[in-house]
Amino acid sequence: MAIHWHTLSADSVLRHWSSSEAGLVATEAAERLRTHGFNTLTERLGKGPLAMLWDQFTETMVLILIAAGVISAFLGKGTETAAILAIVMLFAVLGFVQEYRAERAMAALKQLAVPVVRVRRDEELREMSARELVPGDIVLLEAGSAVPADLRLLESAGLRIQEAALTGESEPVEKTADAIPEAELPLGDRRNMAYLGTSVTYGRGSAVVPRSCQWRVSAYSGFRRARSRAALPVSTVRPSSIAQPGSSATTAPSRTSTRPTSLISRASVIGGQRTCM
Repeated sequence: MAIHWHTLSADSVLRHWSSSEAGLVATEAAERLRTHGFNTLTERLGKGPLAMLWDQFTETMVLILIAAGVISAFLGKGTETAAILAIVMLFAVLGFVQEYRAERAMAALKQLAVPVVRVRRDEELREMSARELVPGDIVLLEAGSAVPADLRLLESAGLRIQEAALTGESEPVEKTADAIPEAELPLGDRRNMAYLGTSVTYGRGSAVVPRSCQWRVSAYSGFRRARSRAALPVSTVRPSSIAQPGSSATTAPSRTSTRPTSLISRASVIGGQRTCM
């Protein structure tokens, strides 16, 4: 059963992971890294070189050229057939080289995009790659920092986090370190949590990593449904339902449509469903 970290006190989360505000010791962190893996997103494997090459021959234009080459060969036109096949091979080779280089460039950019975070380890403040975070690590947040993982806040001094990519909120959300008793809350209402992919705009704070963020890509509709149920409907009234002068009776107003007042209920959530809640 999933643990609702926002309902637990900060001390309870620390005790759960045998951690403290001084941070983990290096040996324990290394052991947890082997157990839980790197703090990275779970991605599907990319296409291999053979699959990329095969895709070049399944393009519509290439198939048309291949059909033209077959017809030319059937008609005994050797020169035309050789020219068409040469064009097909050149098209496939150039397409393969460009796609292969693009895949390698994207992989290199992903490695460079990993943020560096400030973490307490062995009662010292260290800077390390976000992918090396493990459950129980203590992370320091300040204005301008990118949130490196899903975090349970331990301290908040005017901390505000921009969560537009997650909830659709245009304004930064003010955070707190206090426990929230309601378990089934939408992500946007869990004010003592910070989520991977968001950024700190104001203030400072510290937080504990409750679990390495391994994601499972799926349709993320639960959050939108929860916000839609919580939002108050605003009804519109047909003009014909208003009493006209001289009329003896009025028609009861009829509801023609309802819409949620909250922009969050209509916002699309980017990414996948989190398994580290």
